[in-house]
Amino acid sequence: MHPEQILDRQEALVVEMSALLRSMRAALPLTDKSPSSLPNKRVAPRLVGTDWNKRIARGSVGVLLRYAAMRKKLTYTELHNELVGAGAERDIGMMQKYALPLDHVCLALADTGGIGGHVVPLLTVLVINKRSLQPSPGLNRHLKAWLDAIGRTETAATVDLTSQASLELIDFATKAVFDFTDWDAVLAAIGLSGDPATDMGRAL
Repeated sequence: MHPEQILDRQEALVVEMSALLRSMRAALPLTDKSPSSLPNKRVAPRLVGTDWNKRIARGSVGVLLRYAAMRKKLTYTELHNELVGAGAERDIGMMQKYALPLDHVCLALADTGGIGGHVVPLLTVLVINKRSLQPSPGLNRHLKAWLDAIGRTETAATVDLTSQASLELIDFATKAVFDFTDWDAVLAAIGLSGDPATDMGRAL
């Protein structure tokens, strides 16, 4: 057989095989592992890292979402105990160390730009001081940014979590977290599973 005829025959076979593979794929039922249903495996840049702050930030998301589903707040100590139960270090010193991980969470959620046309609520508003029963004043700038993002710019200018007047804003932000229904989409957008042990243990 002439070399050109051999090449033509091989090319025809490739075309036939490609058509066969396409028909076989089309016949397969969609499963939970189909590409369209897989979560985004790329972790949000704000949460990437193997240091304590980044690991705790990733683990905190799953803990906070569980409390949000129960429509409950939690103290820094409760957050700490939840994360220790999932494999985090027990001896970290003062609870104030959680300020930076929670800051990373706020920024990662803001970086999503919203989900389904809705601004992602301020998830970390659920973490409160066990004495004051209010979030840390360190949440001020994130609460302002969230209010700006939802179009309440004038209200945002008045935020001061050391003031009694801002307590209504905390209630408003907390209700937004409790009422939000797209947390699965948020998890996919930031590349987390929602399981604290899994998310803390990832090598990033």
